[in-house]
Amino acid sequence: QRLSDTVAQFGQAATIGALCDGIARCLRDLTGYDRVMVYKFDPDGHGKIIAEARDPRLDSLLGHQYPATDIPQRARQLYLSNRVRMLVDVHYQPVPLQPPLLPADAAAGRAAPADLDMSMCCLRSMSPLHLQYLKNMGVTGTLVVSLVREGRLWGLIAAHHDSPRAIGPGLRAACDLLSEVAATRIAAIENYAHAQVAILVRRLEQRLVEATSTEGDWRVALFRNPRTLLQPLEATGAALFHDGEWLTTGEVPSTAELRQLLQWVDRQYVEPPFATSAVGKAEPALDSLTPTASGVLAVKLSIAKP
Repeated sequence: QRLSDTVAQFGQAATIGALCDGIARCLRDLTGYDRVMVYKFDPDGHGKIIAEARDPRLDSLLGHQYPATDIPQRARQLYLSNRVRMLVDVHYQPVPLQPPLLPADAAAGRAAPADLDMSMCCLRSMSPLHLQYLKNMGVTGTLVVSLVREGRLWGLIAAHHDSPRAIGPGLRAACDLLSEVAATRIAAIENYAHAQVAILVRRLEQRLVEATSTEGDWRVALFRNPRTLLQPLEATGAALFHDGEWLTTGEVPSTAELRQLLQWVDRQYVEPPFATSAVGKAEPALDSLTPTASGVLAVKLSIAKP
């Protein structure tokens, strides 16, 4: 019944934020871990905690970001094939596998001894670096469940406990099922959002053509309805530089800062569109733009030919 209720709740979530909040709460109720978090990976592999359910005595980690190097590529591949991994006690003592190699077996096509593939084994030992990482955080037991969307690692559900904790295979199978349901819902929400943006863009194109035909100036037409321009990109401001003049709408940097930004983007521009999520990190000289224009998307409307 709990699984059925949880699946129904996931199906009703209309946004990624609401869905991930539900994932964290439901998985914590189901497994009893002190903290359950949902990580989302960006296109560069960096992770961010976008949802959390925790014991009130713990400090929140919501919003924390982690570099892509925290999870090596080999580990990411393992998360794709083995979607539920449990560590009962970070202080365990590894036990060598005996024999260390699979014997030669002509029937199996092994002419010589070979390593045993333990990728799908729930008792597989973990990286010493990962174990030390958890110890530094004060974490003793963990459960990690992959969120795989269309063959790609979209994110992780990570559960932490401050004492040893083991859950049985039935409960692990339930977590695997819920992660699959959640990943399906994530795909549906994101695909719907992309479709809605496409509709908004087509409407913007149509309105721009209509406004240009009546007003004669495409620049005025573009900025006449700021909401129509900003909403498809979820932007807070926009600026157009044309014929030595600036047209702006929404929240934008000063004219002097816009000129600095324009010069920097012009040097970085290789192919359209140019985008950065943190202009102050990409160019420290532009750090003053962070409060109003941390993320920047720029497109040249025409490129002069030599």
